[in-house]
Amino acid sequence: METQFASGIADGATGDGYEIGVEAGREATSDLNGATADFCQVFCTVDFDYSDVLAGIRSVIGGEPVLIGCAGTGPFTDVRSVESGVALAVVSSEAMTFQTGIGTGLSEGMHRALRDARKDLSDTDDTYPYRSALVLYDSLNSDGEELAHRVRRKLGARVPFAGGAASDTYRLESTPVFCGDRVENNAVVIATIDSEHQSFVFGNHGHEAISDPLEVTEANGRQLVELDGRPALEVWREAVQPYAREMFDIDLDAVTDDHQTMLRMMGVFEFGIDQGESYKMRACIESNPDAGTMSSLVNIPEGTHVQVMRGTVDSQIDSARTAAQTANEISDGQYSGAFIYDCACRHVILDDEFDTAVDAMRSELTKPFVGFETYGEMNMNFGQTSGFHNSTTVINLFPK
Repeated sequence: METQFASGIADGATGDGYEIGVEAGREATSDLNGATADFCQVFCTVDFDYSDVLAGIRSVIGGEPVLIGCAGTGPFTDVRSVESGVALAVVSSEAMTFQTGIGTGLSEGMHRALRDARKDLSDTDDTYPYRSALVLYDSLNSDGEELAHRVRRKLGARVPFAGGAASDTYRLESTPVFCGDRVENNAVVIATIDSEHQSFVFGNHGHEAISDPLEVTEANGRQLVELDGRPALEVWREAVQPYAREMFDIDLDAVTDDHQTMLRMMGVFEFGIDQGESYKMRACIESNPDAGTMSSLVNIPEGTHVQVMRGTVDSQIDSARTAAQTANEISDGQYSGAFIYDCACRHVILDDEFDTAVDAMRSELTKPFVGFETYGEMNMNFGQTSGFHNSTTVINLFPK
């Protein structure tokens, strides 16, 4: 029997986590044509008790399906998107098997957390020729770049994976992941999919460079201290100021202490690391005007050359459409559905046009999909040496 992939979504009108889980679960399972779900991935906004949501979903899909998920901003499906609510997908298949593992204590020891997540995952065998993986993690307690490298070493270079960092609608307070019925902060969850058919992963961003290359001359962990020997915030602000005035009528000197406005501007004007054919995006989420520093979602080591980038509404919509179109083309349409990990920074840029970008993906993808706005995206394919991104749309096409 061909793999079935179905999505479900519910908004937060009831305010009841259990009921919203039931509603989303029923919408998804109603499209399985009576088949039993084997796998479920869930994205839930911060407005609900996560355990209640999972209990509601379990009441519909039962206790057997393998389940992973996380806190997520702006969940969406092929049908619609919601600001507050739950989106999920269920998969029923005789052509693949699923396993999950979870590791906690990321901030205390990434190696141990990944070892714990990996220990419940059996090695591949000859039954299924293809293995891929999904990875969700708490970004407030880990470095996504380092995590991506360590996941690759744990899973092996021949296992492509996609995923994202849990998000909490820009509160930056709590970003848990789900595994089975567990809800854990400071954790990483991995799901492996062993299949008769190959999965496909593709990513794209819509930013362009607006500065010359700048050397990170001083950094302290995730904190950018100096660029080209000058305070990082000062250098960034000089590059961004004319564009902030033109695009938003914002004087950056006047909003330095306005956290929400600065968060938005840092989402629009990120840093990019030139990779030759494209840029690897790096987002900052905090600035300190007194110290002149900026804090990134991941470490940007000293000696790295970055450029200030900008993203516009039109470029973000076009990049989302291109990501979906290319993913559809490289798979030759041979997929059952899609998981989409889209950066929360793109949501900041798009604002009221967010649904337009999702509609652009809907116009290209021919199967059901579910996604959310992350604090960082993972996209590690064969031959790649780095799989962590910001401001990127990552589309994982699920095998047939």
